[in-house]
Amino acid sequence: MIKKFEYYTYLLAVLFPFTYLIGTGLVNSISILIAIFGFILMINKPFLSILKLYPILFFYIIFSIVLILSSLFSNQILYSMSKSLPYFLYFFFLYAFFEVIKNYKETFFFNFFKILLTINLILILSVIYELIVNDFDLRLQLTGIFEKKILGIIVLKIVFLKIGLLLHFHSKFNENLFRFLYFYIIISSLILILLSQHRTSFFLFVFGLLIFFIFNKKTFKINLLISLFLFFVLLIMSLVFDNILYKSFIINVIDSIFINNKIYLFSEHYNGHYISAYKMFVHNPFNGIGPNLFRFECLDEKYIYIYKSFTDAFNIFRELNSCSTHPHNYYIQLLAETGIFGFLIFLSFFIYIFYLLVNLILIKSINNNILLFSSLISLFLSFFPFVPSLNFFNSWSTTLSFIPLAFVIVLNSSNLKK
Repeated sequence: MIKKFEYYTYLLAVLFPFTYLIGTGLVNSISILIAIFGFILMINKPFLSILKLYPILFFYIIFSIVLILSSLFSNQILYSMSKSLPYFLYFFFLYAFFEVIKNYKETFFFNFFKILLTINLILILSVIYELIVNDFDLRLQLTGIFEKKILGIIVLKIVFLKIGLLLHFHSKFNENLFRFLYFYIIISSLILILLSQHRTSFFLFVFGLLIFFIFNKKTFKINLLISLFLFFVLLIMSLVFDNILYKSFIINVIDSIFINNKIYLFSEHYNGHYISAYKMFVHNPFNGIGPNLFRFECLDEKYIYIYKSFTDAFNIFRELNSCSTHPHNYYIQLLAETGIFGFLIFLSFFIYIFYLLVNLILIKSINNNILLFSSLISLFLSFFPFVPSLNFFNSWSTTLSFIPLAFVIVLNSSNLKK
């Protein structure tokens, strides 16, 4: 019976990325199903031995408890709890992936790689169709198959997993096919992110590629060639499309930072969110206002921040407030909504990922652990502190980030045993 559950869990885990092409409802449903299977697989195993094998799970449990306690002390317990309780479910979701990787390691990795390549092709075709329908109007933020503007975010979250898996299975491909796939993954990902006009994804993608190219000596020559090719792609796209991309990624960023002789870390709008979030933390330093409650509490006079913003279109100053669904930064959101304890646990997790990445570079074992290296880069970029981000309690974003986390935990555990 357990063997059947293991196989079904394997199938769900392999096919899970496809759910993102269909919609949030299916993502959540399959996530819950995988979590249930993970719970069933855990029943007959000593819990302490699992924590001993994967100690990071202990800190994950503590983090989940902090989220629930923060919800219990909030002004809207039931609503907040609907976002904090699922983090216990994600514990079993993670464990399900651990079991799949452990039991079907190479088979799972190779089939997962093929699924990611298929998704990449679907995204390209959907964007080409969207371009044709819109008469190649690059002023639009292209979304491809997605209803929301998440194309660039999705591509960023899976690109380094694809690169790592390709390099992991380098020997399975002849050299010409390998080079083609390597070029294809990187160039197509860049173009998709550019066409989505998601600036944060673009800058993080370039940052991640720099880390990967500098420290992965095994593919140094092809990395150098791709770097030159990327430069010409950016140059040609900027010229062909009448500098639309240049304006979107460079000019607009500069304009949002320098406003009315003032300098903002990201933009005037985000600055307002951060000020409100800071006020929430000051008033609730230990338990925060409660997970996912920024959208409600930001209207409270204790937290609201009113500012005047100049509008070129009307040549006037408008009075705006700092309210939004979330503060647009994971760390600032956790500080405001879960207090100092939730913030410190999550910050410690990021420092741990950074430590693993630096340690892998320093001991010069990247070539032997290329999938671990690329998975660490994927996580490092997903939780990079100094950029705007999605809502931390966004379920589809969380589960997609948990996949490289599962890769890192299992591969690092295997690496330690060598």
